[in-house]
Amino acid sequence: MIAKIAQLLSYHPYVTTAKISVALNSAAAILLFACLFFYFYRKYFWKNQAARELFWLVNIIFAFIIFVKFIIGVLYQGYIPELTFFFAIPSPKLLGFGWLLTATGVFLFFLYFRKKIESLSTSKFLAILFAVFFIFSVSVAGIREGAVSIADPFTRVYWEYTGNIPLISSAKNFLHDYITLEPRLARHSITHPPGYSLLLYFFHKLFAADFLGLSLLAVFISGFVLWPLLFLCRCFLTETEARRALEILIFIPSLVMMTATSMEGFFMLAVWSAIALCYLGWKKNIWLAVLGGVAAAISLFSNFLFLLLGPFFVLLCGYTLKDFINAPKERSKIITRMFFSLLSFFLFFMIIWQWSQYSISDNFFAARSANSFEVESNFNSISTYLMYLLMNIASFLIYLGLPLAIIFFTGLPKTFKESNFLFKSGVGVLALFLLVGIFQGNVERLWLFILPFFIIFANKLWQEENQTLFNAVLSLLFFQIIITQAIFYTFY
Repeated sequence: MIAKIAQLLSYHPYVTTAKISVALNSAAAILLFACLFFYFYRKYFWKNQAARELFWLVNIIFAFIIFVKFIIGVLYQGYIPELTFFFAIPSPKLLGFGWLLTATGVFLFFLYFRKKIESLSTSKFLAILFAVFFIFSVSVAGIREGAVSIADPFTRVYWEYTGNIPLISSAKNFLHDYITLEPRLARHSITHPPGYSLLLYFFHKLFAADFLGLSLLAVFISGFVLWPLLFLCRCFLTETEARRALEILIFIPSLVMMTATSMEGFFMLAVWSAIALCYLGWKKNIWLAVLGGVAAAISLFSNFLFLLLGPFFVLLCGYTLKDFINAPKERSKIITRMFFSLLSFFLFFMIIWQWSQYSISDNFFAARSANSFEVESNFNSISTYLMYLLMNIASFLIYLGLPLAIIFFTGLPKTFKESNFLFKSGVGVLALFLLVGIFQGNVERLWLFILPFFIIFANKLWQEENQTLFNAVLSLLFFQIIITQAIFYTFY
């Protein structure tokens, strides 16, 4: 087997002597980092039995995934092999040592001062979390080749939304011609509305941002999701639990590794602003409800996947009303606020139509047609459907973070029974996404917007007596992120 792999490697179309040299040097650096991490973990967490058991379980699973990905990557080429477990190809590269040191330093700073940060006022707490998230995410993106790897996904103009910027002479004209421009659009945008393209265009115009600048602005704006999430979490968790949920969130692999190099972070911000503003607005304030409708419209204007959250918003309406069954006056107020959310949602698109003649409904059907032409249906056969189903499950759980996934599954069914409305809804949304059969891998990026559902649940990590385990989980998430980024080319 080893001889066969060596022979195949020498004829691999993507392998050169220079790449082998970089891979070997990087592998040595990665091994050194892993040894240092083991020393750190053993020194600070080894006396905690739960942390020790979690370390072995996480790393045995992680090592198996890495081994299988490498074997498949050497023996097979093509889209399906690249999707196995998650969308990536084996390509060890660790040239950005300064970026690695920055990411490590930021993480250790946060870990050391976490309890003090947690006790700060809301504004200071969120500001520090935002800064840690921004610096850490950008540093992780730079681990492979520095600034080059941060900007890399945005340079692929044939595929990515940056390819649409030269087509925009003005926002009005672009919207008016958007559907007819389909043959000239970047390939990933032909199945989506124009929101992402316009946001990048505005960034480019306002800040004269190049590809690197656009990447930095993308992760910067994504970090603002912490604000609506905290205010929403407070409705379902205690203050301490809500803050610890966000402390976990900023180190979840999919959030860290995808926001600096794609537009899905902005979509997550729009979606959770809509959810938070609608829920809080329906209960308390009509103007928040109106803003929630606008945020929902911006979400749809950015990505048609927002439509799949329709059933959740129906459930959210029912959940908001259920406590006021015997209070007709208050119930009438809530229904009125819901109506204004819906009204502002439709007004958003009516105004755009009047201004530019852009139709979101026409765009949806055009995108659906383009998608059916570009992508093979999951329902072509049972084997195809099951293959993508298993791929999607694996990708989502791995990028949720192996430590979190293990803690969730070891707590079943108690975790689900004792969880709140948002977490249970998230499980339902995930089940819907898995069953509809429209996703073909790469869900670590595409499903980023449903990630917060899975941190809004009370579990043993939030308890004061388990804070050593909490820090151990953060450390294992950090390790998974660094190793994944250094060992694999993840395209994003």
